[in-house]
Amino acid sequence: MNEAQKRRKARAIKVILTEFFMVLTVIALIVTLTLVVMGYKITSDGMLEQDGFLQIRTSPTGASVTIDGDTLMTRTNLSRALSSGEHEVSFSKDGYDTWTKTVLITSGLTYRLNYPRMFLNERKEEKIVEFDNLDFVSISPKRDLMIAATDQTKKWQIINLDDDQPTVKSIDLSGVLPDISKGDFGRVKVVEWSKEKNKVLVTAEWVTKREWAIIDIENFEYSKNLTTEFGMQFSDIKMENTTGEQLLVLENGNLRKLDITAAEVSRILHNKVESFNNFGPDVIYVGRDKDGERHVGFYREGDRDSTVIMPLEDGATVKSATGEYFGDKYTAIIVNDTIKIYRGNVSAKKDKNVVLVDENLEFIPNEVTVHGEGELIAVKNGKQYSVYDVETNKFTKYELENGEIEWINDYMFSFVDSEGNLVIEDFDKGNRREFAKSVASGFEVSLTSDKWIYYISSKNNLMRQRAIE
Repeated sequence: MNEAQKRRKARAIKVILTEFFMVLTVIALIVTLTLVVMGYKITSDGMLEQDGFLQIRTSPTGASVTIDGDTLMTRTNLSRALSSGEHEVSFSKDGYDTWTKTVLITSGLTYRLNYPRMFLNERKEEKIVEFDNLDFVSISPKRDLMIAATDQTKKWQIINLDDDQPTVKSIDLSGVLPDISKGDFGRVKVVEWSKEKNKVLVTAEWVTKREWAIIDIENFEYSKNLTTEFGMQFSDIKMENTTGEQLLVLENGNLRKLDITAAEVSRILHNKVESFNNFGPDVIYVGRDKDGERHVGFYREGDRDSTVIMPLEDGATVKSATGEYFGDKYTAIIVNDTIKIYRGNVSAKKDKNVVLVDENLEFIPNEVTVHGEGELIAVKNGKQYSVYDVETNKFTKYELENGEIEWINDYMFSFVDSEGNLVIEDFDKGNRREFAKSVASGFEVSLTSDKWIYYISSKNNLMRQRAIE
């Protein structure tokens, strides 16, 4: 090999080595950037550790963020990588109160903090409607409409809460429930609102009978008395779909489906049913098998057979509710004072669902509800409450000294204290505010359009305050 060939070979080797190290550098840079994006970092003792993430969404937006005493340059809404462990987070904005919370960050996971609400420091109270002999109020799931029932619940005023200038229209229920003028009439009770189209399922009770009806708020002429229209005595009815046009009904221990639009009642879907609750077509029921053994079971229309979830003693009380959070179903089943919360399909084999909670509540609840877009499962009996947070896998338990809890949105509740003050707190008892004075207890309260808070005063007037600009 002559000298020229040697030089060419040396140059070729040098080029190959240069390109090789450049490729390694690019790969190392990509890996490093990927690890940084995923929240990995080198700790002081030389270990590779992954951060968690805090996702923040506040109302109002544009709030300054302080984490562990350090104020960030950016404002809400934002996401932030944080080391695993507890962190003190607070939000503030000129003209508003300060919101604070201690969050527990887990390595590699996202903590969603999407519900903080800061209220204006200076607010003006407005009177919207004056009532005579107010019996109850009921607020729609979207919190844009309110039913105010008067005259022994026979007459309703429908108030549009979503407008800057709320409008009011009246409904006389005698058009659907003609016997309410009789002397033995008791009261009308709202059982359930449809999530869409503003239909309301109600019961009307007399001394000797009970009737069920669907009240169409937008088109009252389409309201129907279900008891007289179908000629059946129902012991329970629940909405199966979001429009209130498909219902699941319990008649003489038989579970059926009722189609209001087609005016049809299905065959018997399941028999020997005592009570039930549903999440769409999924039904959790209490019933007996062919041998008379009592149990909690699961049934979905179209299934050949139901699934026994657990055996049940005679006399045991059962409450249940199901929600869905980020694609996972969560079902709470409470037998007497013991609650089990399942993640997954309770009808599947045991290895297909997970029992997240199995513990004693220390009271027997009379109500279980789902809030927070499926994140929260709340149980109560009188002044005793427990709220389970799917996001953090934690229970918050408390007992009120006065009044009962009324949820004002998916993450905040209110109650009226012994001095008549309207108190608002987060679901985990954080960020307590005394919002208004001289407020009547026992009526629903609403945060509507993320700006107005509506409540009933001690003088039976509908009042509101602007909480968020």
